[in-house]
Amino acid sequence: SMEGVVKVSAKDLTTNTVHDHFARAVVVTLPLGVLQNRDVTFLPALPPGKLKAIDLIGNGIVNKAIVYWDQTKQDVSSWWPYGQMDFQLITDQDADSEEWTWFVNDQAHEGNEANYILTAWSGGTATRYLEKE
Repeated sequence: SMEGVVKVSAKDLTTNTVHDHFARAVVVTLPLGVLQNRDVTFLPALPPGKLKAIDLIGNGIVNKAIVYWDQTKQDVSSWWPYGQMDFQLITDQDADSEEWTWFVNDQAHEGNEANYILTAWSGGTATRYLEKE
C-alpha cells in the first residue's frame, strides 16, 4: 500500500473484472442498509465506534412524489407559492398525529423559474397507509 493513497477496488459483475481506482481521499456515499449489512469491506476496518454509530441510525417509511403543472394548460398562479422554497401541510388533525407532508417548491431554484414543480414528501402513519394502497 502507498502512504496517503486510498485504493478502491470495484468488481464489474457483468464481466467479473476487478477495477482498481486510486485517490488521496474518498467520499463514501453508500445506502445505510449496505453499511449496516457490512456489504462493503474497508481496509483498514472502520473503528468500532463508527460501526456502532452506523448500526444506531434508524430509518422509517418516507414517500416522495414530484408533481408538474403545465402552466399553458392550467393556471396555478392564484395559489402557487411564489418565492417560497418549502412549506408544510398542517391540518387540525396533525397536532397530535404522526403524519406530516412537506413540500419543496422546485421553482425557487435558480434556473427553474419557468417550471411549476412541487416535490412532496410524506412520512409517518400517512405513509404507512399509502404503502398499503
